[in-house]
Amino acid sequence: KFKFNELTYSSKSGGPVITAQAEAQTYNALAQQHEIFSKSEYLKNPNFSGISLNEVGNVKFTISSAVNLGAVSYKKALEALTINP
Repeated sequence: KFKFNELTYSSKSGGPVITAQAEAQTYNALAQQHEIFSKSEYLKNPNFSGISLNEVGNVKFTISSAVNLGAVSYKKALEALTINP
């Protein structure tokens, strides 16, 4: 199990960045989430930090990542829908 507690979106000189405070039930769940995010076409170089246990024993951490603009482009989605005569 994995959940976000807080999610922020900002724009930096290199483009948009997301930062999230999150928690997982176990270190294995955190490792699985790291693998999923690392393979995502929407994120570039996800960074996990601040890993520790909270008061109920869940693994809390921060993830930050640049957003791959090419993958979230409306233009790309519209071009895929365009019918060529």
